[in-house]
Amino acid sequence: MELTNTKNAFEYKSDKELKKALRLFKLVKNKHVSDFFAGLTLIAMKFRIPVAWLIKPIMFDHFCGGENSEEAIETANNLWKYNVSSILDFAVEGQVDDKIVEQTIEEIKNTISLASKTDSLTFAAFKPTALASHEKLHHLATSPNLTEKEKAEKEKYEERFFSICEFAAQNEVKLLVDAEEFVYQFYVDELVEKAMKKLNKNKPLIYTTLQMYRHDRLDYLEGLIEDARQNNYYLGVKFVRGAYLEKERILAFKENRQSPIYETKQGTDDAFDKGVEMVFENIDICGIFVGTHNEDSVIKSINLAKKYNVDKNDDRFFVSQLYGMSDHISFNVAKEGYNVAKYLPYGPVKVAIPYLLRRAQENSAMAGQTGRELKFVKLEWERRKNN
Repeated sequence: MELTNTKNAFEYKSDKELKKALRLFKLVKNKHVSDFFAGLTLIAMKFRIPVAWLIKPIMFDHFCGGENSEEAIETANNLWKYNVSSILDFAVEGQVDDKIVEQTIEEIKNTISLASKTDSLTFAAFKPTALASHEKLHHLATSPNLTEKEKAEKEKYEERFFSICEFAAQNEVKLLVDAEEFVYQFYVDELVEKAMKKLNKNKPLIYTTLQMYRHDRLDYLEGLIEDARQNNYYLGVKFVRGAYLEKERILAFKENRQSPIYETKQGTDDAFDKGVEMVFENIDICGIFVGTHNEDSVIKSINLAKKYNVDKNDDRFFVSQLYGMSDHISFNVAKEGYNVAKYLPYGPVKVAIPYLLRRAQENSAMAGQTGRELKFVKLEWERRKNN
């Protein structure tokens, strides 16, 4: 499959938007500049200095679908013209204020309602840390001696978690539960497993997320498949490589424990591809969501779909990339008739800043990621200038 056609990849972008992308990737290509920009932004936020006016024109419009669901749907409908669907993702995380958490839950349920009646939206998604701060979730998951108040907080957290899953199932909307940091991912795993057992009786609706840079995930997946067969439920699996590589290694070193991450990128790549193959081998009871910016893994997934007679438009198989990244994969794969979904974050600029900073740092840290993005944008810019 040809993934280098830049006309297909950027057809949805105007000349102005393409030029903006060119400037952005030139900026984040330099890790020192990217880190400086991130640090400056965090300092400004700490001292309540407004930075949204700066972030919005530089990064927000490229990586986010809008400041509210209406704007995000407008973006999604534009992508849908090119057979690329979207997943609205309210870009909020690490909340501590109870009132804000309740508002966040309502907004997540709103995205589920919208997905149930909008052709351009094929999944809904949420981060478990949208319902609690990282610190709170870590404490509730790992502390052996919770106070009565903390036990009540944990119970409330789980009620909120399951209310979102149940709302998705009631609306027959596929729901992706994002992965979190290693220290409390086991707790998230337990909650998602319970939701799948209860709600995936007729088809995969609730999807767990496996970060395949973790060396325990293949064994965990094998156990999930076995459990799904024994207990007669469908398994929804979203594959990603992982988003907290540097942080996980540093934390493991500080805590004097083995890092949960493969020592080499090749180890992660092999685990990712093996995991995808394991699910295709059990496609009769699974739904598979391949979230990757790696061309080889996308091609291998498509070849596995062919091997196991999974039709191009079979809704048990989706390929996905983040909005604003790897358009050469998304739009060329969609052009071939396969199911493609873009993760489309949205929300007020100040709320989306942690997400945006991760994207900038991820692009500068990942070997070749920014260079690749920049290369394709440059090629398309030259093509347009010469036509």
